[in-house]
Amino acid sequence: ASPTIRSLSQRIEVRVSEELSRLYYLSEANDPMGKDAAIVSVTLSDGRVLSSGLVENVLYPEQPWGTDEIEAKFVWLTAPHMQREASNRVAALIANVDGAKDVGLLMDEITAALTPLQQSRRGKS
Repeated sequence: ASPTIRSLSQRIEVRVSEELSRLYYLSEANDPMGKDAAIVSVTLSDGRVLSSGLVENVLYPEQPWGTDEIEAKFVWLTAPHMQREASNRVAALIANVDGAKDVGLLMDEITAALTPLQQSRRGKS
């Protein structure tokens, strides 16, 4: 990581809030009073504090992602590991996995997509 990122990460502090933890556990128990929430505060070098206030739905978006958003994120996350065309094929197979007789074709596609990258990385070592 860059020195700037390392420096920033050393100044991050995470604190547990009893109230937000309580709300989270209620949410996990499907209690309507529960919430997935957080508060983020940033202290600037001049001493000022900026706060988000209570932000809800931090674990899940208010509007659930559609197929296009999920597929775009999948392609983005797999970009370092497989070519875009292969990511698109794998995403399409995953989207239709409920109707598949088995996952053999999906596993074959993933293996084929990853093998050339794994082999080329071994060759560079």
